[in-house]
Amino acid sequence: METEPDNSPPSKASLLGLDGLNFQLLDGVAAGIFGVISVVIAADLMRETSRFNLAQGFGFLTLGAIALAALVFFALLMPETRPDSALDGHIAASSPAQAAS
Repeated sequence: METEPDNSPPSKASLLGLDGLNFQLLDGVAAGIFGVISVVIAADLMRETSRFNLAQGFGFLTLGAIALAALVFFALLMPETRPDSALDGHIAASSPAQAAS
């Protein structure tokens, strides 16, 4: 029996030529940079206003709202995230063997 070729897209790590550990290291460095930059931007925008905590809270509230919007989008508009009863059999067979039967 012949195996089908793997047509899945390559991961970010393989595109960059990195192994798992190096990729995690760079991902952690990027997360640290973004964490510091958000604080620096809030401090710069709120200089001499005594509203630093408010600005940070608003920024993270905005990020939470974006995440909630993504959750609602995927829950309502992506058929593979719906329960089986709501699909009414509109999912195509996942393998050629299932399609033939």
